[in-house]
Amino acid sequence: GESASNYTLASSGQQETTTASITPKEVTISGITANNKVYDGTTAATINYTSATIQGMVSGDDLSIYTDFASSNFADKNVGNNKTVTISSLLLTGIDAANYTVGSVTVTANITAKEVGLEWSNTELTYNGKAQKPTATATGLAGQDTCTVTVVGEQTNAGNNYTATAQSLSNSNYKLPENKTTAFKINKASQTAPAAPTEASKTINSITLNEIPNGEYKCDTGDWQTSPTFTGLTQNKTYTFRQRYAADANHNASEGSEEAVIRTANHNL
Repeated sequence: GESASNYTLASSGQQETTTASITPKEVTISGITANNKVYDGTTAATINYTSATIQGMVSGDDLSIYTDFASSNFADKNVGNNKTVTISSLLLTGIDAANYTVGSVTVTANITAKEVGLEWSNTELTYNGKAQKPTATATGLAGQDTCTVTVVGEQTNAGNNYTATAQSLSNSNYKLPENKTTAFKINKASQTAPAAPTEASKTINSITLNEIPNGEYKCDTGDWQTSPTFTGLTQNKTYTFRQRYAADANHNASEGSEEAVIRTANHNL
């Protein structure tokens, strides 16, 4: 300035000094991707660093990414698309690494549902007058997960060629397998044997028993018959009779009853 000639600089030993800080420059990492995964009950993520590059470093500096201590996790363990994955504890290495910092990195990836196995039980049932079906248990679950299987296809009557189908799962982190059906059968129920038959009427050559519901009747060693009347018998002769409940669509025939010994009439009444 105009007055510069009126002044001189102090000698180097008499000059005043001050200090200042140079803070590390924050850089960002691009090109990192997270792999999609099948649900496994954890938040663990697998990261691909192949295309990772450092953004914001000074040209010519020696700087690279060090991933050995990095950790990566989904925001939660559940199934979903475009879920946030956070990569933390990334480090920088190289001659100029001390001049830089890097924060956590976030990317996105999908967690897809895990296919369960189905373990079927109660595929051979017995008729009881009520609708019945097999039960299915989901297998291959992660950790302490629970998952209830809803089964449809219940049947009431006895039969050998029924099909039950696993319809849905209670836990949305899982999916049903392609084969989600099973064959099942309902066997006929057994019947308790009735009491011994009793006489209703008789003649010199016939005997009629008191009828029971859905009954069958047998005289001596003859065949079972649906009629409670036996004809062609001999006058004044004893015969041994048994009765049982006949088989039907839902029941097997019962065992035969205790025996009843009945004599034909000595003369017609």
